Formats: sequence, structure tokens, C-alpha cells
Amino acid sequence: MRTITYYSETDPLDDPAVFHAAYSAVSPYRRGKVDSLNYLQGKKLSLGVELLLRKCLMDMDEEFSGIDF
Repeated sequence: MRTITYYSETDPLDDPAVFHAAYSAVSPYRRGKVDSLNYLQGKKLSLGVELLLRKCLMDMDEEFSGIDF
């Protein structure tokens, strides 16, 4: 068994165009979570978690099939 660690910076999400593109790419569930948060840092972290999970699943040849997380 091997362990892979993923991490990502959220600073690129400070750019409104990047944030909007990422927001448009995530699940409706995640968009709802992002919308419920009051602070930009929380919104960026919530948005980034799904993007990072999608990357991880792609690397493992798994499909993202509407997982609510």
C-alpha cells in the first residue's frame, strides 16, 4: 500500500475569473456549501477541497460521480 499526499494553494482563487471558473466546475452540492460561507477564505477552502479530490480521483483512474462531500 502506498500513500499519496495532495496539497494545493488557494491563492489563485483570489482572482475572480479563476474563482468563477472553479465554482462553475464543481458539483451543485459544493456550490451550495460555498454560498453558505461568509468569508472568502472559507469559500476558497471549500471550493478547493472538491477540486483537489477530483484531481486525486483522476490520478487513481476513478470517476467522480456526484459524491456529496
